[in-house]
Amino acid sequence: MGVRRLNARSRAAHVLRSGPVSPQQPPSFNGLVANLVANLYEEVGDGPTEVSKAGFSTEGGKSQRAWPMTPASAAGLVSAFPAILGTVQYNATGTGKLARPLPVADPLYPWMYASSIPAVEGYGTAAQTVADPQLEAAAFPYGAFWQRYRLSVESMPRPFPVLPDYLIPTYQGAGAGTAGTWYPETGGGTTPVSYNVACEQFRYCTWDFTAQSDYVIM
Repeated sequence: MGVRRLNARSRAAHVLRSGPVSPQQPPSFNGLVANLVANLYEEVGDGPTEVSKAGFSTEGGKSQRAWPMTPASAAGLVSAFPAILGTVQYNATGTGKLARPLPVADPLYPWMYASSIPAVEGYGTAAQTVADPQLEAAAFPYGAFWQRYRLSVESMPRPFPVLPDYLIPTYQGAGAGTAGTWYPETGGGTTPVSYNVACEQFRYCTWDFTAQSDYVIM
């Protein structure tokens, strides 16, 4: 099994594997993970046959690729998981938006997004590491931290729009009767206070529709 670096120098031969990551949604956890995703390392093997897999059906599809990385610490390894799969954080800046780093898209099938990491394999040389003392339950006292790790990443389509934060609009209530106002108890509950509302329903939401019969009785 070989590891081939797919960067700008090999772009002509591997144009479908070396597209840059969108600058609007870079991994924001640490430089190690950003380097992993931005440089798009992928195990392609030593022979003429592709080692990654993909399959499709009328109900969707799935791809699986292996991405090697060299974490500096166990924390750096663990931080790669939400950076690849995506996560969400409340952004208490007054905009009302959620801070949602998106999952990484497949380089060849960009409508499919990282959905799981079914295997994390260490290789190279290993060093003994002490268990995290802050865990809630007792842990095994020691573990092996490897020089390099191979992350097997599965990607699938999502049944909802996957939109970055900058595409989520907000609106603000302007007074009584608007959607963005509320009435605090202080002051008798008669003075409206405006607040921001972010349209988070535009992403990560599915809509269910149910037929309903309407009758008019004359």
